[in-house]
Amino acid sequence: MNTFVTVTFSALLAAAPALAQEAAAPDTQQADQAAAVPQQRMMRATTLLDGKIFASKDGREGTDWSVGQPLAAVPSEWEEVGDIEDLAIGVDGQMIGLVAEVGGFLGLGENTVIVPMADLRAVRVSDELYYITRLSREELEALPEIDDDTWN
Repeated sequence: MNTFVTVTFSALLAAAPALAQEAAAPDTQQADQAAAVPQQRMMRATTLLDGKIFASKDGREGTDWSVGQPLAAVPSEWEEVGDIEDLAIGVDGQMIGLVAEVGGFLGLGENTVIVPMADLRAVRVSDELYYITRLSREELEALPEIDDDTWN
């Protein structure tokens, strides 16, 4: 019995470094995955929810789509055209667009639509984040309305 305990204990001592390395492997793997996250400016989805979408009164031609410095105030040629309600994300993980309520008056007659990301640009105004679209109010209201049957 003593020989069995001694052999078992010796085997455990010999295997301890290998077991410790295996136990540490997930931490190393997680660190590698964290290092693979692009070092870019990111935001949380909650930053977008209840945000505002603006359209330029100048239309597609007048909207500056270059990335610039944060603005001190919302430009006078911008018109508030919708409220962000949710995010539309494809099953492949790609963001399709922002789910927004557009049109209507005082919450009546609004349409819930998906505004494609290609037609949006994030703009920081003071401490707030807004989206400007190159679509007009009429184009936004003409987008297909979505409902609960839209989602998988």
